[in-house]
Amino acid sequence: MFTLGFAIVFASMFFLDYFKIFSLRNVSEQVFTIIITKKILVLIPVVMVAMAYYLNLIFLKKNAYIEEIGKKFAKKSVNAKDISFIKQFGVIGELLNLEIKLMLRNKRGKTLLYMTPLFVCYGFFFYPNKMYMEMGGMLVFIGIFISGGFMLSYGNYLFSWESGYFDLIMSNNVDYKKYFREKFILLATATAIAYILTLFYAFYNIKLLYINTACFIYNIGFNIHVLMYFSLSNKKYIDLNRQAAFNYQGVSAKNFIVMLPAMVLPILIYSPFSLFGSPITGLIVLSCIGILGLLLHNKIVNYIVKEFHNKKYEMAEGFRQRS
Repeated sequence: MFTLGFAIVFASMFFLDYFKIFSLRNVSEQVFTIIITKKILVLIPVVMVAMAYYLNLIFLKKNAYIEEIGKKFAKKSVNAKDISFIKQFGVIGELLNLEIKLMLRNKRGKTLLYMTPLFVCYGFFFYPNKMYMEMGGMLVFIGIFISGGFMLSYGNYLFSWESGYFDLIMSNNVDYKKYFREKFILLATATAIAYILTLFYAFYNIKLLYINTACFIYNIGFNIHVLMYFSLSNKKYIDLNRQAAFNYQGVSAKNFIVMLPAMVLPILIYSPFSLFGSPITGLIVLSCIGILGLLLHNKIVNYIVKEFHNKKYEMAEGFRQRS
């Protein structure tokens, strides 16, 4: 959640600067101008760096012991896949820890994690080409994909990943609302991290920052909820130990249909505004849809949980079919 908050604050600063509500550029320009004109002030950042180094040195001297470092390293190496700090968040933390372990211990899950940085780099294939930079709809498509690549790939099979022990989940006294919130946190966190990595695309063109920010907000506010809902209709068992590359086991036509509202709908929303010369309005509309989804998150999750109660036995029956 800290990562998500940082991303929203960072994006807000750029939007405030763009609409000339608050110019961060002017503030930084004034600060650096004062430092340049009054050379004695150059010592301030130098002194701050020296103080940070000195304080860090004092901290290390008081808390770093060779024998303790060895013990801590040995302990961490044994529990490398046990992200214990997540457990402090209660039931949701426990569920999140188990799901991360599931990804790290199986071929298909690990392959998806390794591919996530490739989703972020997807923009390099298009942004250097001036032709694509003039196609607003195409830029929205890329923006949805680069921040939501993991979300789309993993969220499309949200319950199929657990199809091998879905009966066990049902037989335990699990709070299904927390169960779905854990899914949301996992997808939203991965999307936020991917978005932060896309910020460097602003060096190509500043408008990419606005497009990718609007797409990010749309992803976490709208697309995640769409995937959570439609994943209830996916009843095919997934064998996590099979080879991940070119493996369509557990894939059905429904998985491709879900991509239509996730990938095509934002283009359809944005394109009319872009064609009539108001692309910023289109981005604001996409952002507002995402923000509205976040504001209605509890009601949406309650509705999905209700649908889950209606479909869980049908889902369990489908997951038992291993052929």
